[in-house]
Order: sequence, then structure tokens, then C-alpha cells
Amino acid sequence: MSNSIRKQQNSQTKVLTTIFLFVLSFFIVLLYVAYLHGDGSSASTVHEFGSMMRGFDETSPFKNGFRLGGILAILASWDRNKSFLWVILHSIFGWLYVIYFIMTRNSK
Repeated sequence: MSNSIRKQQNSQTKVLTTIFLFVLSFFIVLLYVAYLHGDGSSASTVHEFGSMMRGFDETSPFKNGFRLGGILAILASWDRNKSFLWVILHSIFGWLYVIYFIMTRNSK
């Protein structure tokens, strides 16, 4: 394997590790806040955590169409670039990247 391929894989691994740690930290903070809002019992903590997750999902702007746009953007980005970094960036833009992909793709 060449050095450039190894460097690219190492940088992608670092990005994925960073994202994983960020998501894990987010859930740990949510669990701590749920513990503080409950009465200290595990059942109360789980109930509060569930309430917070339901509330986040109900108020999240990333519902239905935005989720679908992100998934399509991920698939289109991976098909074109084969890079996790581009996948992450393009999934943020969602439908905008899907439209760009359709307009600039090569017809076969």
C-alpha cells in the first residue's frame, strides 16, 4: 500500500473517531442531565432520558424530507468520491448536494 493511501486512511480514521467521541459525549451529557432532573433512581433517569430524546426528535428540524435528503446525499457522495470526509460534508447539505449531483453527473 502506498503512503498516500495510508495517510488518507489514517485521516479518515481520525475523523470517524472524533465523530464517535463527540456523539458518545453528547449522550453521556444527556444521561447526566436526565439523572439530575429525575429523583436519582435508574427508572427515573431512563424516563427523563426518554422524554428528552422524544422532545429532541419532535422539535428537530431534521425530519422526514431532510433525513431522506441526507441519506441520498451520502449515497451520491460515496458513489462519486469514496471519501468519508466528503460524505460527512455532503450529508450536512443534503438536498442541495443531491441537486448538484444530478446536475453535474455524467450520463452513461
